[in-house]
Amino acid sequence: MYPVVVSDLDGTLFNDNHQISARTRQVIQCLSKQGVTFIFATGRHYLDISYIKAQLGIDTYLITSNGARVHDPKGKPIISHDIAPDYMSQLIEVGRKYRHQTIMNIYQNTSWFVEQNADVMLSYHKESGFNYVRKPLDQVSVTGTQKLFFNAETEEKLEPLANEIGMLFGEQLSLTYSLPTCFEVMNHGVSKAVALTEVLRLEGFSGDQAIVFGDGMNDFDMLKLAGKGVVMGGASDRLRMLLSEHEVIGLANDNAVAEYLAELYRLDPDLAS
Repeated sequence: MYPVVVSDLDGTLFNDNHQISARTRQVIQCLSKQGVTFIFATGRHYLDISYIKAQLGIDTYLITSNGARVHDPKGKPIISHDIAPDYMSQLIEVGRKYRHQTIMNIYQNTSWFVEQNADVMLSYHKESGFNYVRKPLDQVSVTGTQKLFFNAETEEKLEPLANEIGMLFGEQLSLTYSLPTCFEVMNHGVSKAVALTEVLRLEGFSGDQAIVFGDGMNDFDMLKLAGKGVVMGGASDRLRMLLSEHEVIGLANDNAVAEYLAELYRLDPDLAS
C-alpha cells in the first residue's frame, strides 16, 4: 500500500464546479486519520487554494504554481523559484503580439496580474475569491514572478504563441500545458515532479512510495515519478498517449479519485460512503 497520495486539483480532485465533493472530502479525511500522507500539486496560486487545508482539516503540503512554490503543512513557504528577471520583459513583449487571441497572466508573490479583462477565468476561483489586478504588465515588478501563463479559447489560438516561446526560451525556461488551452512558463527546472521529489525527501519517502493522480501535461513527470501513476478519464489526449501504459480511471465529476482510493485502501463503507 502507498503511504503517500499525491493529487492534482483541476480535472482530478475538483469537479466541474471547481470544488472538492463531500464524498472526496470524506475519503481523504478517512485515509489521513489512518496515517496516509496527502500532497496536493497544482498550477494554481497558493493563495487560491490554501483554504483547502482548512476545508479538509488535514495536514498537507501544497505544491503550487507548478512547483514554483511549496508550503508545508503549517503554511510555511519552503520552496520558492522565480522566473529570472532578465526574461520578463522579453516574455511580455512576445505575449503582447498575441493579445487578440490569448490572455497573458502573471502570478507574482501574493498577486495575479493581467492586462486584459479576464472575467471568463473567475469561475475557477469562486471558492477562494482570488482575483486579478488589471495593470500594464511592464509596470509589474520583474522580481518574484512564480509563473507567467496564457489562456486562449482554443488550442489553435494558443499554438502560435506557445511555438514562439518554445523556440526562443525552450532551453532557458520550463514550459508546460496545464490545459490544452493554458500554456505556462516557469523558471528553468521548475515542475511539479521536482517539487514533489523534494517534499518526499523531506518526509523520508521516495517516489515509488507514492500514488499520483493527474490529468494534464503539467502532471506528466509527476505521474512518471510515482510508484503508481493514475491518469484521469478526462485527461488530455496527448497525456493519455504518452502514458499509454498507465491506468486510466473515471472522471472528477464522478469522484473517480475517491472511489479508487476507497477500493485500493479497502475503506470501511461505514467510514467513507
